[in-house]
Amino acid sequence: MNEKPAGNTADIGFSHENTIDDQVGLEHLRIGNKHALIITLGNLLASMLLVLGLSAHVENSSLLIWFGTMLVFNLFRYYQARKFLSAEISVQSYHHQERRYVLAVATSGILWGLTAVLFFSTGAPVQDMFIALVLMSMASAATASLSFHRFAYPLFVVPTISPLVLKLLYEGDDTQQIIGLVIPLYFGFLMVLSRQIFYYADQTIRNSLTNRQHAYVDYLTGIANRRAFDQYLQKEWFRGLRANQPLSLILMDIDDFKKLNDTYGHPFGDKTLQSIAHRVKSKLKRSSDLAARIGGEEFSIILPNTGLDGALSIAEEIQSEVTGSIHNPETSERVTMPTLSLGISCCYPDQRSSISGLYQQADNALYEAKHSGKNQVVLADSILS
Repeated sequence: MNEKPAGNTADIGFSHENTIDDQVGLEHLRIGNKHALIITLGNLLASMLLVLGLSAHVENSSLLIWFGTMLVFNLFRYYQARKFLSAEISVQSYHHQERRYVLAVATSGILWGLTAVLFFSTGAPVQDMFIALVLMSMASAATASLSFHRFAYPLFVVPTISPLVLKLLYEGDDTQQIIGLVIPLYFGFLMVLSRQIFYYADQTIRNSLTNRQHAYVDYLTGIANRRAFDQYLQKEWFRGLRANQPLSLILMDIDDFKKLNDTYGHPFGDKTLQSIAHRVKSKLKRSSDLAARIGGEEFSIILPNTGLDGALSIAEEIQSEVTGSIHNPETSERVTMPTLSLGISCCYPDQRSSISGLYQQADNALYEAKHSGKNQVVLADSILS
């Protein structure tokens, strides 16, 4: 039987191909989209309030066109946010999603700013102050919901209040002109507050992701640890199951590592592990390939969408790379690099195969390599179906 995922594999803390800045940015975007329901309801309620308040003073057709535009736009924006949250967004593709989010925020600001352009009426101070009240309320309320993105709040506020301020300054009476001067100062303070909220959130997210990432990194070699290996293998298994793509697994073990440790000491053994981990990782050609240390001297590589031929090619490259010698700082001598034994398995994930079966095949192949002379690559007897 297939193993079921233990959780949302998209939330794995270890990310071997991504920078921490990209991960932090993606988390900011997730938080911003999580406010989609509140933002949508707030926009629609404020839009209805504006329509009701102006219905006796403004041509109804203009109000209905504006409200219809707001309704369609906000429902579409909510749909996009829910789609984003339900999908597995990679860090590599989140920049595209971020541009869509920023565009939606700016468009919302422009639509609200149009109310001052369309409905501001010189000589109707009550109507104008009602418009100003609604716009200022919307821009103020957005401080909390839009401050989790670096640019979202100013991109909403500036187009929302700029037309209103210009109308008050150039078409208003003395009182309205004073209000037009005060509004930018007020929102200037709110932008400072927004930046502080963003900074605090950014530091919190960054610290959290850093701690999570450390939990998935092998402290000695700097590559993925066993926990990251298990979760990533599970994630790629179910991806291969959905896409009907092959999944290959390479297990490798350092030959005679105990003897090396006993002869030259544990510090040299640690340096050997670090050197081999670096060489193994250097041979991975795609960001989706994962190198991990899964035991004392045992390493593994997960190769999504890779058949046996591709896995064999990478295994042979790694074996040829682990040559030469390592400097022993305690004795200043050069010590010959130990050899590797490697076992490879491959399968097309389906309902008849399993993750444990894939691993067992690779482990059996590794066992065969170790007991048939070491320093060799052995393929599993068959491809799991």
